[in-house]
Amino acid sequence: MATFGQKLRIIRTENNLTQKDLAKMFKVSESAISIYEREPSLNLQMKQQNFSIE
Repeated sequence: MATFGQKLRIIRTENNLTQKDLAKMFKVSESAISIYEREPSLNLQMKQQNFSIE
C-alpha cells in the first residue's frame, strides 16, 4: 500500500507539476514538499482540504 507521500508524488507527477509548483499551491516551501513526499505529514493533509486536482 502506498504511503501518503508516495501518493502525493504520483498525483503531482501525473499532473506534470514540479515540487515548486505544488509548494506554491500549498503556500509552503519546496523543501517542505520534498519532506512530505519522503515522510507523510499531518500538516499537508490538513492543507490538502483546500486543494483539488481535476
